[in-house]
Formats: sequence, C-alpha cells, structure tokens
Amino acid sequence: MSQRAAKTSRILTDGNALTFASWNVDEDAQDLDTVNFESWNTARAETYDEGLYGVLGAKIRFGGDWDASANPFDSPPGLYIRDDLSNTFFYESRIDSVFYEFPYIRLRGTSNGAEVRGKVLFSCSGMNQGP
Repeated sequence: MSQRAAKTSRILTDGNALTFASWNVDEDAQDLDTVNFESWNTARAETYDEGLYGVLGAKIRFGGDWDASANPFDSPPGLYIRDDLSNTFFYESRIDSVFYEFPYIRLRGTSNGAEVRGKVLFSCSGMNQGP
C-alpha cells in the first residue's frame, strides 16, 4: 500500500490558491431498489438485495487560514452563501495532479473568525451544483 501525505494538497478556486488547513468531500448516491422475482439464486436458495445508483451528489467542507490580501466578498474567492462558486479544485496531491473538480459549488454555510492571539480563519460547507 502506498500512502499519500496531505502536505501536497491544495484548494484552487477560479485559479486562485487558498491558504488552507483542511478540505473534505463526502460523495453520496441515491440508491434505487431493483429487487424483483429474478433476484433469486437457485444454487443457494437465497434472495439478494439489488439496486443501482440514481442521483449523485457531494457534500463539501473546507477551511483554513484567511489570506489577508483577499476580500471575502470578492469573486474569487467569493466565500459567501451562493449557488455559483465556480471552477473549484480540491487537490489530493499537486505533484501528480489527483483532484476533485467542481465546475460549480452551492455554498450553504460560511464562517470567518479570529482570536486575539490567533489567525483569521474561514470555513465553508456546501454541495455540488451539477456534475
């Protein structure tokens, strides 16, 4: 097994690299039941659960250190509640170009915060908007 270090990960949105601490993509699919009278194994005398996937989706979370040179209401990066955050890439590795590509993301939760002895942080959550 070959493991991958996250230190070569990155987030790009509309061509701009975000200074970040973490990202997460949870893919899901609607399960469409296809069990029928033919879902029977004669040799084992058993019926099996069968199905195929329907609507595909992805739940997305990312966040990290705010880049002081970026206005949070500019686009890019445009990290506010919206339906059209465009051209966003979550790289597992910049070295070998393994990534998730989202032409559009629906942002449904955003947060900016700071502590006196800390950095300005941001976090976002949402889902895919189309493929």
